[in-house]
Amino acid sequence: MTFASAVCYDSTGEIAPEGLVRSLDWTGQRVPGAGRISPMSRGRLVVAAVVASLVAPALLASIVSAETEIRITRPLDGSTVRETVNVLVPVSSVPGNGFISCMVDDKFRCAAASKSANGVSFVFRWDTKAMNPDTSIPLAERMPRDGKHTITVQAYDADGMKYGKPKQITVYVSNSATKFMPAGGLKLRYTHKVGRASTYEFKYTLDLKRIESGANVSAAVGEAVEGAGGVVKRSVEDVMPDNTVLIRQKLVGALEYYQKGQPVPALGLATRAVYHTEDAMGRITYTLKSSSRAARVAVDLPNLPAHRVRIGDTWTQPDRIFRDAITGNSAAVVSTSTLEGMEWEGGQPCAKIKSSFSATMTIPFSRAFMGPLSVNGETIMYFGCEVGEVVSSVTTAAARGRVDRNALNVLAQSLGAQGAGVPSPAFAPAIPMGPGGPPGMEEGEAYPPPAYMPAPSGYGPVPGSLEAAQGAVDLVDVELVVHQTLSLVR
Repeated sequence: MTFASAVCYDSTGEIAPEGLVRSLDWTGQRVPGAGRISPMSRGRLVVAAVVASLVAPALLASIVSAETEIRITRPLDGSTVRETVNVLVPVSSVPGNGFISCMVDDKFRCAAASKSANGVSFVFRWDTKAMNPDTSIPLAERMPRDGKHTITVQAYDADGMKYGKPKQITVYVSNSATKFMPAGGLKLRYTHKVGRASTYEFKYTLDLKRIESGANVSAAVGEAVEGAGGVVKRSVEDVMPDNTVLIRQKLVGALEYYQKGQPVPALGLATRAVYHTEDAMGRITYTLKSSSRAARVAVDLPNLPAHRVRIGDTWTQPDRIFRDAITGNSAAVVSTSTLEGMEWEGGQPCAKIKSSFSATMTIPFSRAFMGPLSVNGETIMYFGCEVGEVVSSVTTAAARGRVDRNALNVLAQSLGAQGAGVPSPAFAPAIPMGPGGPPGMEEGEAYPPPAYMPAPSGYGPVPGSLEAAQGAVDLVDVELVVHQTLSLVR
């Protein structure tokens, strides 16, 4: 075993100020071609060799770390990307229990320790259409844009020390789909072909944003205290004589409720298909009635303009929002819509439409806040102009009003006494039960209404309710945020 040594010797074998012994084995014996070594020097060199044996591995690791360059397997350097980009870094190029940091255009984005499903790569998901969340950066630099961008990745060991050299690649973002805009304007229409089916995932929640001091639900501020989510299949069943089409909607899988930010499966929920007719602009012309008490789970799609539109054009239209998954009730609003541009979304060239609305309404799916609220919101909708269907839609609305303090007391008890995600007896919707429901209840029959239901805000107490027994209603100011999302699954 041979060590390189920086110890210098003279022609007699003694330690000298300069000159290099080319090699020395661990016993201290002179190797041919090396200088002559005295016994005293030999002892010193044995110590030097031992020190070298201890220092060499750390020194070698330091050298390897400094010279190692991390690898990025996706995307390829120089490639064109759009929407959400998965930046993949092989686990093999990162030390054990290490992680990576990622920058876009030399601006920090994340420190990632999450791995791909197969465990082969670290993954950084870069949404090229989203604003940089770092508020310390000037707004102009935070805005997403098409064109040239750099992605830089640095590896770190388990102690947070840099490992190897950073790797940088260049990509070209191309989210614009303006080339799909016809010269005469865009005619937005739903594609109605018999047998065509679209599956949508939906979710709506109601979050507490602010509540009057003294109310005992302050711990729930910022959480989804109510809501539901699920998957609905929407299919075209038939073409009617007036050229409208018959649409059938049916829940796929289980419906989930949201409380304290947690989803809860609605076990035993009985549902039925919902039928209506609509024209090519999505306007409902007739809804088939049913005597069934089963839940009417469906999604509301926005109406489309009757005329051709260009980027920047504005129009008004009636819309339906915040549909209750159980009753099927929706809030009717008049929206002012603008075609903001043409972008890729969900792998489709889409018309990006922004709609704003303002109204006094009740939130159809809310059991805790049943009175009229002042609601202001907007919807960002992506309509696939080639496939003729909604690809995604996000509605966010701020709601303000006054609600009964007794209702909030019940809500607070349900949020505190119940486990996270356990529906409150007072505020859970009436759940139509199918076979296997509570004993003595027929198929399609709903749970009995709770003994206490809060009075609608701004109205008198419900006859026979707790408020009626106690007299005056004590109202509390609240601010809420209502979210509604819709995404095309397939």
